[in-house]
Amino acid sequence: PGIADAELERDLERSLLSIYYTLSADAPPASFMKQLEHPRVSGVLDTMLTPKQLPPWLTREDLAYYVEQYRMSGFRGPLNWYRNIPTNNSITPELESKRFTQPAAFVAGAADDVLLYDPNWRATFPKAFDNLRFIELVEGAGHWVQMEKPKETTALILRFLQGL
Repeated sequence: PGIADAELERDLERSLLSIYYTLSADAPPASFMKQLEHPRVSGVLDTMLTPKQLPPWLTREDLAYYVEQYRMSGFRGPLNWYRNIPTNNSITPELESKRFTQPAAFVAGAADDVLLYDPNWRATFPKAFDNLRFIELVEGAGHWVQMEKPKETTALILRFLQGL
């Protein structure tokens, strides 16, 4: 704790732009996963790509807004969420093997590197739901599907809601 926070807070605009770009469909495929090829002593930004220009789905105004929010709050809170995943799992053993019972849908960008964490996710994921209405992968979107393809994402949300 503190090391990644300081690195990311040193240049907020570069950090956010690199994170957004590297996890987007605009970056070369599996760019985020390439961090596994870097030495463990690498900084997080050493594993990210920084584009020369903004991706078409990210305006200068939006980026400035995000930078200002992180200027006020920093990266500690967001990073602590990831740091605490093991703790959260250990203090909620009653959730192990529980199923989602409410109606649900899953929407992700087809180029979302997070889907690469588990190559069998499409077979195992639905087993956690009693009422999974659909799984849709949006072409031309990465991890930020709602930002990269807002019209398509909204249409899928409305499709889910209309089916309730």
